[in-house]
Amino acid sequence: MTAMPTSFTRKVALGVAWMTSARALVRLMGLVSMIVLARLLNPTDFGIVAMAMAVAAGLELLTLFSFDMALIQRKEMTRAHYDSAWTLNFLMGVGLAAALAVAAGPVAVFYREPRLDTVMLIIGAKYIIDGAINTGTVDFRRNLDFQSEFVLQLVPRIAGILVTIPLAFWLSDYRALLAGMLFGASIACMMSYVMHPHRPRWCLSEARGLIRFSRWLLLNNFVGFLWNRGADFIIGRALGPASLGIYSLAYEVSNLPSTEMVAPINRVLFPSYVQLADDFERLREGFRATLGLIALVILPASIGLAAVAEPLVRVVLGNKWLETIPLISLLAVAGAGTVLQSNTGSVYNALGQPRMIALTGAIHAALLIPMILFATYTFGLIGTAWAVLVHSLALGMTTTYGIFLRTTPIRLADVLQACWRPIIACAVMFGSVRVFLAALEPYRDFIWTLGALLAACAIGVLTYAAAIALLWLVAGRPQGAETMVLGYIEPVWRRLTGTNAES
Repeated sequence: MTAMPTSFTRKVALGVAWMTSARALVRLMGLVSMIVLARLLNPTDFGIVAMAMAVAAGLELLTLFSFDMALIQRKEMTRAHYDSAWTLNFLMGVGLAAALAVAAGPVAVFYREPRLDTVMLIIGAKYIIDGAINTGTVDFRRNLDFQSEFVLQLVPRIAGILVTIPLAFWLSDYRALLAGMLFGASIACMMSYVMHPHRPRWCLSEARGLIRFSRWLLLNNFVGFLWNRGADFIIGRALGPASLGIYSLAYEVSNLPSTEMVAPINRVLFPSYVQLADDFERLREGFRATLGLIALVILPASIGLAAVAEPLVRVVLGNKWLETIPLISLLAVAGAGTVLQSNTGSVYNALGQPRMIALTGAIHAALLIPMILFATYTFGLIGTAWAVLVHSLALGMTTTYGIFLRTTPIRLADVLQACWRPIIACAVMFGSVRVFLAALEPYRDFIWTLGALLAACAIGVLTYAAAIALLWLVAGRPQGAETMVLGYIEPVWRRLTGTNAES
């Protein structure tokens, strides 16, 4: 018999199930959308939008106070807190739109791309809509109501995709991407008022307290921007929009597990950790359980993506995107390193230490940006990808956990206990898949390549599952993520097979 999960891990697992299901559904539709758009649009279209979004994200840093995090972290809440957060968000959305309008002309001159002028105005309109979203929906996460959060995250993304694809057929350029973004934001805003009864009023009485907590989150967002978006500026200026479009698509595909799967988990973890912040032993238990679950489920997705990059690109994106193959392989492995660091920020926020996130991010950015500058100007896109990989697995991992283990109750044993089995199993899986693909004949046509991709995926899943099971048994069946997963699988297996608990 396997032990059933504790109350905390059960809630976390249920929340993770809701949020990852939402992301999985969105990404399934997003995958279809990406296939269509990659074949209808060209790298320059993606590059133009990526240029504008990089500039918008830079200006957005001045407004990213993450007031929702401040609302979740507070033990006692009043209406004035919600209304003050909404007022600040709306004011910042309007201010950001105005800043984009002023910067549109100079940015178009800087990148030597006149179409950026209009693109930035449209993105500014999206930020105004985002600022008007009902802050009452923060209650969904405060109360661990992830079913409602599931709906609120899922529907707008689907709406945006359903608008983008038909417009891509009609317009055949970057305007389809912008229209989908704007429509999705509008649906999200409307749904926030339909799903929660709170009606915001103009209020700034609690603004000072919200800003006091969130100032460190603002700094963290700034360094996070340098860390994540710095490459976009460098590539756009050094190599042009087509190269930036290639890199942007490669980055999006390669980081699907580390962004689309980890992000919903982190939305679950922060409010869950807040409930454990006063009990360090339970916090350590929760950290081990959730990091183990992340490593067990998401890490193999990143490494598996790196292993099958070539047949995946040939089947999904087509021959005009072949340049993304080595980039996806390198960036997916880098994303695996990010996956293993993603759990730390939720602990810092729950403990009321957002400044540590900012400090860690500042060190990351200070190390990464010079590496990207040198590698991009010297070796091109492949140099950029290698710089990101080396930073993530070596410098980034050392920095993150070097600070984290000294400033929180978490210990190195907690990290190793959660991660060592998935890491070894992923290495076995990666080697098996690469050996299989290397033994095949050269890719001939679509059907042959699709068959190779499906066979490689099947080999990867079976190899990883077998390696994890063997390592778990050799380790003496310890309590961990494997136990949690088996705890949920066992009742389903008994119902399907008709066996009882004793057998």
